[in-house]
Formats: sequence, C-alpha cells, structure tokens
Amino acid sequence: RAGELAGTTVKVSGFVVAESIGEPGSAVRVQISDNADGANPLDIAFGGGLSNEFVDGAKVVLTGSIEPDGIFQATEVALEKAQ
Repeated sequence: RAGELAGTTVKVSGFVVAESIGEPGSAVRVQISDNADGANPLDIAFGGGLSNEFVDGAKVVLTGSIEPDGIFQATEVALEKAQ
C-alpha cells in the first residue's frame, strides 16, 4: 500500500519503538509501530528537533508522506496526549 500513497500527505500514528530514536540528521530518525511491542515498524525520517517527552513507547502522531523507498518523511511530529 505504501506505493499507492507515495508523495501523498497523510497522518500516521503509533508508538515509538524501543531504542529506535536516532540522532538528528540520521537517515532514519525513529521507528514507530501500531503496537507497543514494536512489531512491523515504520521507518521515520525527520530533520527537526524532538521534545524530551519523545521517548520509547510514547504515542505519536506524524504528518508527512511515504517516499518510494518506504521511509515516512515527517514534516510535523506531535505527541498524542492521554485523554
């Protein structure tokens, strides 16, 4: 399905995969998954800064687009607050 959405702006949400947060400028900045267990992660590229609350297991909402290589290029990153 990623190929169908390549270049289209979408929002995705998921949990930050444990030990996947990389340094600024990394090709893959972080990975997210549908489940807190980290199964089937999605690679995320993001050039901006991340807050101190952006930690393993945090629920996040990202805006951006899927690139042809399958990496999600995020333009906005937000933490999903508990209701």
